Amino acid sequence: MSTQSSTSNNGSMANIANSSSNTNLSNSQTGEITIQMQAGLAKDTVLLNLAELTLRTLKDYACNFIDKKNIPIE
Repeated sequence: MSTQSSTSNNGSMANIANSSSNTNLSNSQTGEITIQMQAGLAKDTVLLNLAELTLRTLKDYACNFIDKKNIPIE
């Protein structure tokens, strides 16, 4: 599954994050999910335990990713 988020500010579109989730058999057996985030050329992979997977944790990881990469939002 792949989702693309973009935001509009003052009429311009900025690609914030293009994230896709990738699970394989070994991850599903251990109760983990791999989240891949990308904004432009900046990429990051996060391994999460399914027990702590919530919309809030995904939002926090995405915000931290954008902040850590110093990606300007126009």
